[in-house]
Amino acid sequence: MDLKSCRISRKLIIAIASVGLIAVLTWGYARANSQHAYLKVGNLDSPVALYPFHQSIIDFGGGIEFCYNTGSFISTILPADLERLKIMGMDVDSVSFPSFGIDHLNKAFFCSKMYTVDLPVYDNQPGAKPENRRVVARMKDVLFLPAPSSDTLSTLGIDVIERFVCLYSPATKAIGFSTEVPDDFELLTDISSEWTAATLLGCGKRYYVDMSIENNSHSFFINTSFPKVNVALPLEDSVLANSDLRTSLLVTMRGSFRAKLLDKAWVNIGDRAGNHPIFFADTGFLESYVVNPMNFFLQDVVIDYPRNRILLRPRAKLLPASL
Repeated sequence: MDLKSCRISRKLIIAIASVGLIAVLTWGYARANSQHAYLKVGNLDSPVALYPFHQSIIDFGGGIEFCYNTGSFISTILPADLERLKIMGMDVDSVSFPSFGIDHLNKAFFCSKMYTVDLPVYDNQPGAKPENRRVVARMKDVLFLPAPSSDTLSTLGIDVIERFVCLYSPATKAIGFSTEVPDDFELLTDISSEWTAATLLGCGKRYYVDMSIENNSHSFFINTSFPKVNVALPLEDSVLANSDLRTSLLVTMRGSFRAKLLDKAWVNIGDRAGNHPIFFADTGFLESYVVNPMNFFLQDVVIDYPRNRILLRPRAKLLPASL
């Protein structure tokens, strides 16, 4: 082998080694910056963590409220909620580690500290008032970054939510987290997930469901930060309206936007179809087509994020709680 060939081989080896080292370092960073939350439920007969839920807000008890936000790549926590968790006897640990995140405002930020905390799981005995619930288990090792100073609520983002089977009952206003789909639920449709560059750095994925509005199909981003909205489309799609539109306001956790409202639009999802109110607005968000399943469905619903599917309970049988 001549000198020139040796130099080329050496450069090639160095290049391959460098790429491999970068890949290992990126994987290690993502691993350290990723969620490892899980339910530690012991011998509970019904391993479902259930909580009161209203307009995108989960009540964890003890004055702790989180915004349930599938539109946020990460989870963030306020100092006041860290203190409340300590008072409740929950484990709260801080780790000095350079962390990257994209928050509920789609703003990227870096911080030098992150927290791993436990969240309470209650017994949810029928008839018990929320303030009388008894802690019987925990959601363990939930990773949070410090909330930006402008935030007024802690956020439970998609990085945590996607680790669980998530249940919601409109009748009881209860939201739940489990590892398995409860009995009596039937498949409605599949959903899809999308990896981004942020996902490679430890952030959560983005989830979509195919729907048809007035016979026009789109992939809708699942975003629960729209507390009073079923479905939202860009303003230019208002030409699809089959009847008169009226002026309205689209309210999100990021602010309110002028919108047009169609009270009855023909919507297809999976093998179901019916009339639903839909909004048309220009929000400037990353996603123009949005559905909030917590408002869209009128019966018990499960979003099985680990297996990418939505299921419905076909009969009027409520989730095992009376919150």
